[in-house]
Amino acid sequence: MRKIVTLMIVILLIMLIVAAAYSFNTRSGEDPIDISYKGYAYMPGNSFYSREVTIALKGSYEAENDSFTGSMSVNRVTFTDCSLSPYSGLVCSYEGGKIRSGTVYFSSGLKQLSILIGKGPLYSAIEESGAYNGDLVITIPSFDRASALLIHDMLKNEFQSRQQTVKVPYS
Repeated sequence: MRKIVTLMIVILLIMLIVAAAYSFNTRSGEDPIDISYKGYAYMPGNSFYSREVTIALKGSYEAENDSFTGSMSVNRVTFTDCSLSPYSGLVCSYEGGKIRSGTVYFSSGLKQLSILIGKGPLYSAIEESGAYNGDLVITIPSFDRASALLIHDMLKNEFQSRQQTVKVPYS
């Protein structure tokens, strides 16, 4: 009887140690991402321009480096081999070449995202006419231009606050 109680206590202690180690372990590794959001694209210099946008991301998110790798679809146009980071922007493969975006801000786990987009295939996926009239900002999820602006500003401020308190991994 004593051996059984001792064995149970040892097993319980091992389980507690494993649980404690798991809970105190810093988050590392990659989390799978398969999400689709509706949002809006707007032109910072044109208060009348806004377009509804659907963005789907499929790949993996690495919290430690604040980065995403995988594919991205914008209004049913798919871009492959994408990497997304506030430090390096967005880079994707498209029709044998590479596309790059401007500034990128996003929240942990990619729950919110804002991307500055210039002329190119990503711009054309949003602006059906294909005519370049100025840079666009895509913000997801959002339900109109006002919410897109609000989320963009919040993500930008959050990123700048982190920059001041944490060493940038790519500097």
